[in-house]
Amino acid sequence: MWFPDAKNYITILNLIIMYFISESEVRANLDYSELIDGLEQAFVRISAGKAILQPRIRSSIGGITLNTLPSIIPDLGVAGIKSYLNNGKATTFQYIMFSISDPSPVASIEANYLGQIRTGALSALASRLLYRKRKPRLLVAGSGFQAESQLKAHFSVFEPEQTLIYSRNPEHAESFLRKMELFTGQPIRMEKDIATAVNDSDLICSATSAREPFLKGEYFKNDFHLNLVGSNILSRKEADTSVFLNAESVIVESKEQAMMESAEIIELMKADPGYQVVELKDLVTTRDEFSGKKRTIFKSMGNGIEDLVASYLVCRNMGLL
Repeated sequence: MWFPDAKNYITILNLIIMYFISESEVRANLDYSELIDGLEQAFVRISAGKAILQPRIRSSIGGITLNTLPSIIPDLGVAGIKSYLNNGKATTFQYIMFSISDPSPVASIEANYLGQIRTGALSALASRLLYRKRKPRLLVAGSGFQAESQLKAHFSVFEPEQTLIYSRNPEHAESFLRKMELFTGQPIRMEKDIATAVNDSDLICSATSAREPFLKGEYFKNDFHLNLVGSNILSRKEADTSVFLNAESVIVESKEQAMMESAEIIELMKADPGYQVVELKDLVTTRDEFSGKKRTIFKSMGNGIEDLVASYLVCRNMGLL
């Protein structure tokens, strides 16, 4: 018979008592407003050197890719890693939260919905920092999983004067529109022409799987804030370089990560090597410097610090921390 020594016994016990948090429990314990505030504080911590933002690590072989996003926030007493595996057919998302003081795993969290809500919340944070009006003319490009969180997150911050939806899949967009009208309690207009949709809007969120850019600089005739969240791989682009050159400020979570994962940012730097891309940690700590900017872009790629904040809030709201 095998008897584990004390160290192994403690490790086994920690694994046994680690809480499993389901998608439904994430939904019940995470809301946009709380998460938006939490994300802002996380980037303040990053600016002060009190948290780690590390680019995604992709490990690939034979068409199989394991993605990992680690992060640590010492003053919250937590660390964690999001991992998701794509086997060419499907993707599964999981988050492991650790307590720093033990150290021990606190919870294993199903992270599909968690990733959806934190992506929407991060865009809404960027919009809150850069778009100063209360009642925007909101456009959501896309009609899928991430487009839904973009709309819901922005309705938690703003009171849109009008809401437009543009989708390259009109049939899918119809059901999406009806679902979002039930959520908002307001009429939403579907616009089939992207140039018209952009021209009729000043706060724009793009969450599509476009491989070729469908947003062109010539469409942006008025002041705007644009959130681009549809791609973190080099084979996809939602916006043409002319859109970026038409902006006064471009913000990313991490310049290092942007130069690894964003074809749009890489092409911008090729077109204008001296362009000063701003990191989100600098925006949250010097926001007044951006108050006069009227044409801004936030390019989001997703980072582990965002998943850690969302996971922390879920665990805290469930009484696990």
